[in-house]
Amino acid sequence: FDFLNHPVVGGPYVGWITVRLAQAVPTGTADTAEIFFTSDGGNTTPVYGYDNEPATVANLRGTGIYIFWYDGNTNYLQLVTGNF
Repeated sequence: FDFLNHPVVGGPYVGWITVRLAQAVPTGTADTAEIFFTSDGGNTTPVYGYDNEPATVANLRGTGIYIFWYDGNTNYLQLVTGNF
């Protein structure tokens, strides 16, 4: 996934992102494993939950649709729907 500048405004993207998790987290993965997004360009973005706590595998309920909030000005990515 790559967070590109807004095509009309030209500034960093700020807004909602919908992600479909089609494959379950492999069995045996520690619940404390933190979640990161990595773009095609190699940029890695940590995913946060509420109160700026790192989102972990324990916050995923399984396969399905998840909603994130992204602020390109600060590179902040928050998992909004999850098991918190």
